[in-house]
Amino acid sequence: MIATLEALVLLFVLAGGVLVYRCLIRSQWFARLIGGVVETPPVNDEEVVKRMTTAESAARKRAADLESEATVKQRTARQMRKKLNP
Repeated sequence: MIATLEALVLLFVLAGGVLVYRCLIRSQWFARLIGGVVETPPVNDEEVVKRMTTAESAARKRAADLESEATVKQRTARQMRKKLNP
């Protein structure tokens, strides 16, 4: 009796899961969510160039930020050496 009840509950949970899955797959909200996570491959040459240009500008900005950060750390290290070795 208990095993039958457990099997029935499992069947209902499985059916509910399938229904929720089917609703999610067909919903626009879920499609936008997945589309935001998974980047689609470029369709044409212009899109490839645009993505490469964007990536290059982001890399240049990051390099400039790191260079200025390194300069600040070098100055700090020099000041610390001056204080430690008078």
